[in-house]
Amino acid sequence: MKRIKKCIGIIFLSAFSFLFSNCSGGGTEGSEKAPITHNDNSGGGNEENNNSGGGNDDNNNSGGGNEGNNGTSSSGIATFFSGDGTQNNPYIISGTPELRKLAKDVNEGNTYQGKCFKLTNDIILNTNVLDFDGKPIIKDEFEEWTPIGCESKCSFCGIFDGNGHCISGIYINQEEQNNLGLFGFLSGEVKNLTIKDSYLRGHYNIGGIAGSVITFTSNPVITNCKNYTCIQADDHAGGILGDNEESPCVVDRCMNYGIISGGGTLAGIAGRANKTTIKNCANYGLVGHILDESKHAWYLGGIVSFGRRNAGLKIYNCVNFGDIKGNDSRSGICVNYPDSIANCVNYGKVYYGICEEVVNTDKVVKTYFLNIACESGVGVKRIYSSLQCKEMTGVEMQSKEFLDQLNSNARILGPDFAKWRFGKDGFPELDM
Repeated sequence: MKRIKKCIGIIFLSAFSFLFSNCSGGGTEGSEKAPITHNDNSGGGNEENNNSGGGNDDNNNSGGGNEGNNGTSSSGIATFFSGDGTQNNPYIISGTPELRKLAKDVNEGNTYQGKCFKLTNDIILNTNVLDFDGKPIIKDEFEEWTPIGCESKCSFCGIFDGNGHCISGIYINQEEQNNLGLFGFLSGEVKNLTIKDSYLRGHYNIGGIAGSVITFTSNPVITNCKNYTCIQADDHAGGILGDNEESPCVVDRCMNYGIISGGGTLAGIAGRANKTTIKNCANYGLVGHILDESKHAWYLGGIVSFGRRNAGLKIYNCVNFGDIKGNDSRSGICVNYPDSIANCVNYGKVYYGICEEVVNTDKVVKTYFLNIACESGVGVKRIYSSLQCKEMTGVEMQSKEFLDQLNSNARILGPDFAKWRFGKDGFPELDM
């Protein structure tokens, strides 16, 4: 049953305007978020830093940082890394040549298992890849990025620390290719990294940080990463991770501000996510039929698209602000078959407030959705047992009582769960 309600005195933004800057401030944007509104003609950007604009500032390191120290070859690839790859003396990536060397080495079979890398500068691969609304500007002169780990047998197995810095200008326009992102296949850890002013167009398994994750000797982990990339895919796409078919994986304290568009299964954080724990994550980007309404997208989620039944998908302490456009399988947190959901909130325009189908509703606890943003008026489509899924008004969600409730829930979940604070628009958001 659909309900139509008028919003009185509350304005909701479905997208966030971009400021014109590339990678400034090392990826530490501060706490301001734009107010929520539902404006289907908006882009999918954000207000903190722009994906477009940028130019070649004196400090943007687009030329590759300390190239001379690492013996750059004629192809623009560094011949060696400084450091020894240990935790105390990691391999240093100071510019484009070192980043290209990492991709080349991994794609030739050196997975760097257990080795540590640290980014010491912002890196710009291309400029003005996206327009003011966060949509792609297609140009033949853009240099296309080759992902780190193009095949599963050449997955990156090291630790990549972005060190609070930003990589911008990643450009891939390959409609028939799978497993695209900064990393194609990831088996190690990526942390403290922001991706901006970037565009990924591919077939299956497309993600701003990683197209796919796969377990070799350790389980993949993605922590404290932000994505502003515009992604177009035919299936299995997310702002952080495209696909996890079978590998135990953790995605923690990550945010998406980019447009996630196309067909199949799409979501703000992760597309398909079996055996995945997603916690302390937020989506602010538009998801669904954004750039091409002819695509048939059947599972569209604010945080996750779906996991297989009983496949171990867990979602804790997450929030969706982004509007989801497409068919009726549009859910604020996850479309199908999470094993458990706790302390999650949806403000974005969706069809189902929290989830379409779940395996065991007893494990969906303390979830909340904005009534005027939920077209069906239903938190979960099929209810097999008791469910803690609360429909709330905007006034109720802007109250101190609700903020206190979210923080109490987070404390119960454990000490590693993020606190909540009032956002710029008066609605609680994660304090990250």
